[in-house]
Amino acid sequence: MRFEVLPGLPPYGPPAISFTERGDSEFREGLVIRFYPKRSDPWVGNFLGGMSDYTNVLDHPNGRDVIVVAWGETFIIDPEHRAIREHVASDTQRAIPASALG
Repeated sequence: MRFEVLPGLPPYGPPAISFTERGDSEFREGLVIRFYPKRSDPWVGNFLGGMSDYTNVLDHPNGRDVIVVAWGETFIIDPEHRAIREHVASDTQRAIPASALG
C-alpha cells in the first residue's frame, strides 16, 4: 500500500476525511496522510490523535491495510474503503514494522 504523510491539510481538492477515536467529525488538523489505494482514487485522511507524543504510519502485514498511530491513538485503516477497520489502542508508545522483526 502506498501512502505519504503530508505537512498539513491540502488547500485544494476534496476535503480530508476526519478520523477520531469516537468517530466524530472534527475540524482541526492532525496527522495528515494521503493514501493511494490500488482500486480507487487517492484520498486524504486527517487523524486526530490522543495524549501520547508517538506518531507513525506502517504497512499492515496483510499487505492491504495501513496502521496509523496518531499521538498514541492507533487505527487499522482500510484504504480501499476509506474506513477504520479497527481502533486498536489509545496509548501506543512504539510500533515496529513487521519487516524489522526478521
